[in-house]
Amino acid sequence: MTIRVLDGFTRGGAQVAGGRHTKDFELGSDLDYIRGIHSIRAGVMLEGVNVLADDRTNYLGTYTFSSVAAFDAGQPMTFVVRTGNPRVEYFNLNSGAYLQDDIRVREGFTLSPGVRYEVQTHVHDYGNVNPRIGLTWAPAKSGRTTLRASAGLFNNWVSTGTYEQTLRVDGQHQQDISIPNPPFPVIGGGAVTTAANKYLFGDDIRLLHTWRVSAGIDQALTSRVRLAMTYSHVHGTHVLRGENLNTPVNGVRPDPAFANVIGVVDDARNQTDQLQNNLTFNFAPRGRSAAAQAVNWRRGNMRASYTIGRARNNSDGAFVAPPSGTLATEWAPAANDRLHRWSGALNSQAIRNLTATLSIEGSSGAPYSITTGADGNGDLIFNDRPSAVGRNSLRTTAQYSWRANFTYGVNVGPRASGAGNEASPGRYRLSWTVSILNVTNRYNYTGFSGVMTSEFFRQATAVQNPRKVDIGMNFSF
Repeated sequence: MTIRVLDGFTRGGAQVAGGRHTKDFELGSDLDYIRGIHSIRAGVMLEGVNVLADDRTNYLGTYTFSSVAAFDAGQPMTFVVRTGNPRVEYFNLNSGAYLQDDIRVREGFTLSPGVRYEVQTHVHDYGNVNPRIGLTWAPAKSGRTTLRASAGLFNNWVSTGTYEQTLRVDGQHQQDISIPNPPFPVIGGGAVTTAANKYLFGDDIRLLHTWRVSAGIDQALTSRVRLAMTYSHVHGTHVLRGENLNTPVNGVRPDPAFANVIGVVDDARNQTDQLQNNLTFNFAPRGRSAAAQAVNWRRGNMRASYTIGRARNNSDGAFVAPPSGTLATEWAPAANDRLHRWSGALNSQAIRNLTATLSIEGSSGAPYSITTGADGNGDLIFNDRPSAVGRNSLRTTAQYSWRANFTYGVNVGPRASGAGNEASPGRYRLSWTVSILNVTNRYNYTGFSGVMTSEFFRQATAVQNPRKVDIGMNFSF
């Protein structure tokens, strides 16, 4: 069995058995037709998979404790075990068709209207006709400036894993049995077993609909320097989330035959806005080559990228029910919301046969939630937050890391005479590589705890990617 202390520690085996057998196919075809200013493309796509799975998880059960002190006292909050037959079999098909026309209105200006239709088995949503349009415009004959813009509707498939979970834990194949306040360390007489949990996949589920608009400029500032900027706005509807259809009312379940009945519903949403900036600098001017020289600092380039943006949503997953029972309290930063992201790289071949790269990548902190570590509403789901505290109200620390790569290669072996009695390179290649991850060995902290009963509350519990040096040699022929 497994012992879990909320944001403290986890002990025990993985409790994973069984397996998955899949047979899948993919069929796609495109047809191109060019006439005058029109470049028309149409296509179809079919992706199918047949799944036979008997995965078993948590079949020995898991004890959950609110804190280390509760564990020391032998007072678990729950014992949950999954029982029953895990075998499920199903077929899923994703299919789509599209039509697009690239219209060259005039030199330097292209308009690209299109439409796509998509449908998926198990999702009874057949109105997914998604128009989109894009344009590219180079207003100057020099080609130093390129403007781009696009707008369109898109769909995302419902994960087969989501559908499979509702087949497996349906109250008949398998059941999640929850025992509140169980004896420890052995389940025995006196334990009160609640009814089983189950998951439902409704007939009214729709594919995720996404509306996306973007605009950008690509500008050559000089012969060596180029800047690209792109703004995008993405708004998604029909995002999946969980709804507990059997939450206790005054301590009593509406349907006493079951514990939590989590229905997958599609009334959540998300939104992302971001501005991405990319700068490239080539040391060598166009039209010049210094490849023959043994040492020349102009052989190289530099890239830098900076993105500022935000991501918001009101769902933590297809089976996660909001603790308040309503989405009205859940709109907040998404788990991947990072206000700043940056990266940079310096690439050099200044020394002949040596390629060196020094790069950095980083971001500001990610959000995480405060939870009480208790079960105030008695639903045996430990995601309750303090009063008036929203989702993802805390932030982790910023992260960044330097990386370096060096490769030195030479041609070896006998040389053959080429045309004009010129010697050709050796027939063999020998190269040495050195790769250093997290050059400065910066402590990038992760695993921040938001559980108020944890001794690690608002503290990191892990460090990501310590410094690592890999040295290798390669011989090719």
